[in-house]
Amino acid sequence: MTGLHVKCMKICCTIKQHDFMELESIIKEAVINRYENTIKENKKLLRMFLDEIKSFHSDIKIIFTLIPRYIEMERATKLFMKPWEEEFHDIMNRICEKYDALFWNYKNREDISENHAFYYDIGHLNTTGARALTSLLNEDLKK
Repeated sequence: MTGLHVKCMKICCTIKQHDFMELESIIKEAVINRYENTIKENKKLLRMFLDEIKSFHSDIKIIFTLIPRYIEMERATKLFMKPWEEEFHDIMNRICEKYDALFWNYKNREDISENHAFYYDIGHLNTTGARALTSLLNEDLKK
């Protein structure tokens, strides 16, 4: 990716704290365009999957999680992703209500998203970041 420097280490990779990101590397055709058939199919498949899970164990607790991207990526995409984010949350709220599921949004956990050492690239946690997020998830599951 142009403008994004990745530093590889033996254990894991991290991004630099103040890496410059070019807009073209963030805004791709898949983000700008809307594919109604894909959205419809994804919602249908999720409902089918949840129906099947509930058919095996109706009292099972389902928890959806939304994991954070690096904070600079969140800031860069915030404006043009807002309508999609609102629609996503609306869909998730309806699904959680119907299937008695929980939705835990970790996108606002800046203790994760602001730590550049937790990221392989701007959209993906590295092993260290995944362990940190898993630790938070474990704490929340105990509550």
